[in-house]
Amino acid sequence: MVSWLYHCKRRVRSHPLELGTALIVILTVFINEYGLYYAQYKRWIDLESARFWFPEKQTLFLLVADPQLLGYRRENIITRWDCDRYLKKTFDLAYDYVKPDAILFLGDLFDEGNEPETTTDEYRRTFQRFMDIFQKEKVTGYGKTAKVEMIPVAGDNDIGGEFDAKLPWKIERFEEFFGKTSDVHRIKFVQVVKPAYYSRDTLSGEKAKEFKKLLGQLDPSDHVLTVVANHQNVISSNTQSVISLLKPDLILSGDTHKLKLYICDNCQKIPSNNWRSQDIDHFTDFVTLDLKEDILYEIVVPSCSYRMGVPDMGYGVLVLERPGKAFYTTLWLPSRLIQLKGYLVIINVLLVFWTLVCICRCLRRC
Repeated sequence: MVSWLYHCKRRVRSHPLELGTALIVILTVFINEYGLYYAQYKRWIDLESARFWFPEKQTLFLLVADPQLLGYRRENIITRWDCDRYLKKTFDLAYDYVKPDAILFLGDLFDEGNEPETTTDEYRRTFQRFMDIFQKEKVTGYGKTAKVEMIPVAGDNDIGGEFDAKLPWKIERFEEFFGKTSDVHRIKFVQVVKPAYYSRDTLSGEKAKEFKKLLGQLDPSDHVLTVVANHQNVISSNTQSVISLLKPDLILSGDTHKLKLYICDNCQKIPSNNWRSQDIDHFTDFVTLDLKEDILYEIVVPSCSYRMGVPDMGYGVLVLERPGKAFYTTLWLPSRLIQLKGYLVIINVLLVFWTLVCICRCLRRC
């Protein structure tokens, strides 16, 4: 043992530059892959110590917007691996922290989901990656486990609708893997309505039939809260038909990749363009919304993917409470792009350093 330690000590003394380089690399990897995630995790609001926390009369949702899993046409295996790894690492942290009643996905699940070039096999593989990242189990009692309910909303990258048409084959392929695009999900005292509606849609033909079916599924009871989950923003897009027909207590959407709160006065009663927006990304506590007032709120949830070109990514946490209150906060995530830039800086610095070292050693030998 003593001789081994002596041998190691001699090697360290004889190769100090190599040892220093190894320590820098190890420290950089540790900070980027563990330290920054833990530091951001410690900044999240403490749910259990929140003053309003009464699980028996509340429903808790974890909101995932625009994950846009990378496809096989424009991306390589390294970029897919790194993006999937980032999503899984951050989602695991968020899920374990929140332990929600359900996970609500607000559209754009895949990046290439609506493209005709994407083959069925590529779509199936992307779906399997999606489930590997986001599917969770919970203990239901007597040691049994069950899948946590996942509510997927279709986005324009999944079925079209914003810049390209929603064609039947796109919808059929999405529904084969994720279930109906227009549907109602019941979670405790909350009914989540998925209208799959865009501002370019008209309430005629098949869309009229979809809405009629949705209305038939709704529970009109006062003790049930109705949440409309749509990919495209509803209030700011003047899709008044969604509001007047479904009469939501709250609207959730994604699409813009940035956190925003839209507020509309008397929208539930009469068609109104009297809406305003509010930035709430600076809030460090829960945003409290009274859903029983004559005000309709829409929360636009930020993207959770670092590939969306925005500096801030996060998962939304929504607590709905009887008889009609909502509490919202965002679990902000560390910037993967800053981490990758950090790797590039360290690599370049070490390359320059070792180039100079090699030059100096060569000059000494000459």
